Amino acid sequence: MRSIEKIVATSIPFSSKVAVEREDFDRLSTLAKKYVTAEKKESKLQKAVDAANKLIANLKAEIDSLKQEISDYKSVHSKLRAAELERENTERDAAGRQAKQRKTNKSVLGLR
Repeated sequence: MRSIEKIVATSIPFSSKVAVEREDFDRLSTLAKKYVTAEKKESKLQKAVDAANKLIANLKAEIDSLKQEISDYKSVHSKLRAAELERENTERDAAGRQAKQRKTNKSVLGLR
């Protein structure tokens, strides 16, 4: 930056143009090219960052949707499991009543 500030531009008589040393011109030209290249690179990187952020947002939305879907399945699964357990309990109760009835019948009939 200091070397750029040291560049002296001399006015050309009867013109709005200025003259600089060849070495200074080459340095300015090189720096300008590097600046343009850096700007293009930064622009590409910013586009990539923007695309990545958009992808992240889309993936977060999809994750939330899938979490909700899993929650729905778990809810249905727990309801089905509860119904299954209730059916098993009912079957056990019925089997228990039948066994008790057989025992009662045997004792009434005097069988062992």
